[in-house]
Amino acid sequence: MAKWLRRAQFGPEEDFFASREKHSRRRRNRLADRTLRIEPCEERTLFAIGGGPDLIAIIPNEGSVIAAGDRVTIAPREITLRFDDGQVIDPSQSNLAAISVVRSGFDDNFNNGTTPIAIGFVGIGERPNDVIVRFATNLPDDLYQVRIAGTLQNVSGDKFNDGIASTTQFDLDLGPQVIAVVPQPVTRTPGGQLQYATDAMGRNAINQIEVFFNSDPLNAAGAINPEFYQLIHTNGTRTSLDDTIVNPISVSPPGTSHKVVLSFAPGVLTTADTFRLRIGNSEPLPALPDFRAFAIGDVTVAEGDTGTEIATFTVTRTSDLTEEVTVNF
Repeated sequence: MAKWLRRAQFGPEEDFFASREKHSRRRRNRLADRTLRIEPCEERTLFAIGGGPDLIAIIPNEGSVIAAGDRVTIAPREITLRFDDGQVIDPSQSNLAAISVVRSGFDDNFNNGTTPIAIGFVGIGERPNDVIVRFATNLPDDLYQVRIAGTLQNVSGDKFNDGIASTTQFDLDLGPQVIAVVPQPVTRTPGGQLQYATDAMGRNAINQIEVFFNSDPLNAAGAINPEFYQLIHTNGTRTSLDDTIVNPISVSPPGTSHKVVLSFAPGVLTTADTFRLRIGNSEPLPALPDFRAFAIGDVTVAEGDTGTEIATFTVTRTSDLTEEVTVNF
């Protein structure tokens, strides 16, 4: 219910100020109501559409993603250069020629020149933003750089990395590798005849095998441990069940030529056979499988015209079994 005030209760001056005060209060209340009804809008961020490709990852065919400064222990046969999603890389060979891989040349210094890596194939992968780079040869231990020139572009002509070249460097650090095995090495006499070589101790090489490693440093103790060199007699069969292992009786330490000489007991290498040489492993050969074979003996029963005859079979097994076994025949 509204409340009315009689004018007789106020003088002229009081009535005037009272009316202005009421008007001001109503205006403030209206403004307050408007202010409270204002709601903030959702923030929106605008992104630029288009632009050249950016390198996201270098993915080898085996191992983890390669980042700048990484130490890689598995030599990749190929790498995938993955650019940001939504990119369609220009597949022309003239465009992909902007991608190259170089190595330092074994001195870890690119300022002294580089050795380019021969690329056997370069092309677009299953994704339009993937470029496959397949190497023509195996990669040796060295310091590498994957280089992408700023001229690489997508099908719209947008340049890679805003036209700025990019270099990703990584170190390929492989373990020591066997590069040659020479059984019973021979030399040629001044007269042109072949003969078995002799080692530094004057021993005939007829009982020796030379193993050459690459230039990577070898573990000194492991390199001369005879257990890490297993000469496996195959006995000329395809199965490994009849294989036997023979270790050398001595191993000469590797010198500057990165060569070790395996000396075997007399007669080991002069026996005609087929051999395998396993290096760096001292594990025994796999155990023979447990052939749990059974044999059922013959039985003879006289045939009759009536009744039932019982035939008793004798079943034998080739190995001891502790559990119950059911044989179906």
